[in-house]
Amino acid sequence: MPRILYLRSNAQSTFAAFIASGLEYSVNIQFEQFPEIPDNEWKGIEKVYNPEEVLSHLKLHLVSSRTELYEKIESSYYDLVLLLDYDGRLFSYQEMTLIKKWRNILGHFKKIFQLTPKNILKNVRLMQGVPLALQEINSIVPVAVVDMDDWLSLPLTGQRFLKYCSYYFKRELPFNRYFLYYQQRPAPWKIKRKELSFFVAKTHNLSLGIEDQKYYHLKNKRVPHQDIDILFCCDATSTLRLKAKNYLEKMAIDSSWKIVLANSLPFDDYCEIMARSRITVSISGGGWDCFRHYEAIALGSIPFMDHPTVDTPWCHQVKNDIFFSNTFIDFQLRLDKLLSDEALCRECFIFLEKMIEKKMLHSKIVEGVVNTSLKNGNKL
Repeated sequence: MPRILYLRSNAQSTFAAFIASGLEYSVNIQFEQFPEIPDNEWKGIEKVYNPEEVLSHLKLHLVSSRTELYEKIESSYYDLVLLLDYDGRLFSYQEMTLIKKWRNILGHFKKIFQLTPKNILKNVRLMQGVPLALQEINSIVPVAVVDMDDWLSLPLTGQRFLKYCSYYFKRELPFNRYFLYYQQRPAPWKIKRKELSFFVAKTHNLSLGIEDQKYYHLKNKRVPHQDIDILFCCDATSTLRLKAKNYLEKMAIDSSWKIVLANSLPFDDYCEIMARSRITVSISGGGWDCFRHYEAIALGSIPFMDHPTVDTPWCHQVKNDIFFSNTFIDFQLRLDKLLSDEALCRECFIFLEKMIEKKMLHSKIVEGVVNTSLKNGNKL
């Protein structure tokens, strides 16, 4: 059983929680976490399915101190390090001058009237981050960076992590890997681009996925009879969604299908109406991958999606029948085909359900990351 060190900051609390829960629900992984972070510093954790339980997962198997962490890394105690630290705050302390380090420490102690002494010390330890630089850790044990952000290009911190890690797993990974550098591209670009081939070869695509508990909770909400043919329930946060809504409004008039159009609903109402729907139109918003893809399958509905514009596991494994062209040329045609062919509809759903349960629950995503990173050693 591999021993994993999970280094996570609170820069993206929700995603940090997803990985912690994935580690906990995987029976094939032994893991420890660092650093200890006060509960009040996990901003946004209330957005996850079960905040109290997820917060408890972020407190499991904590390495007690920087000294213990240093000794374990130096002795090659771990087989792999998972790193989720969007803005590089776990390593920023090492890059400060001595004067700036003391200023930061004193700044944390000024919070004495707002925090308990115990939490002040936790904040100071969090600010100090890890005791080694990323390249030093990676020279001893392989580091796999987990990047759940939906930006196609990497910030400078991400570029630095890609340079010094062994593996880089990214959600919303562009097909053209050089685009990772596009917004902060080094100059001269024509020359530097050739030098980046080694680094972009470390990248692997990653799904957003769904929490294990949430998936099985929603699965219990499925209904024996679905009386809605097509559901479109989301805010118009992209022009593709606006266009789809216009098409569906016309289809609702011209076709015999029962189509329900709605804006955002309270989550329980959203789940109830989705469970009653044979097909849920699920279109990219800020990024291509979104929770609705997975929630629809959990509730027994087929997600009907715009064709992926990024390198995602969805476009390597799923039948084209559930995707429509981004030009909308086949939007109604594909919907009519799915709804008219019960066997095809059933075949697509069974495939999707198996794919989610085998590869896209958070525990399975974590296992996939670990397996890929340890591919030259023992797999789970």
